[in-house]
Amino acid sequence: MYDRIGIGPQLFLNAVAYRAAKAPPPPPNLAVVYNTVEDLTAVEGCIQSFRFILTNRSVPNAFLGSGSYQWFVNDQAVSSATGFEFPLMPSVVRSGLTVYCWATVDAMSISSPTGMVTVLPGLETPGLLKWAYYPNCGLTDLRSGNHGRPSQLRAIDSFDTPWNFADDDASRVSG
Repeated sequence: MYDRIGIGPQLFLNAVAYRAAKAPPPPPNLAVVYNTVEDLTAVEGCIQSFRFILTNRSVPNAFLGSGSYQWFVNDQAVSSATGFEFPLMPSVVRSGLTVYCWATVDAMSISSPTGMVTVLPGLETPGLLKWAYYPNCGLTDLRSGNHGRPSQLRAIDSFDTPWNFADDDASRVSG
């Protein structure tokens, strides 16, 4: 049949594949995969992490695909918060703030729920220091704030940190 119109079968298949490649991509089909944005009560000085992860079901094996995230605090965009996770160091003077995220793919956007953060003053115990342990983190992670929540918190009575922890993990003492 292809020979009657002057093209061979492979040339015909190449033309079909070319047209299929030029077809516009399907519109985004967003679905929430993971969400931790909700009202919470936090203690001053303890980092809280919010996560809002989407998938674009139009793209095989992809999360957001070519989209982006933007986090907002009290309806103001946070310029450096453009990933699916947002760490927040709450303070008592900012108690009552609201947090939410917008995720966008092409012309389609979806918003996370809005969470209100109520902040309680930190507990101070005279004569003791707070030791926080961050496994799988280094000093650079601590200094940049890229560490999430500590896996352990302890009250210690001196600057000697607890024993039997890996040398490549990070810890912080504050008082």
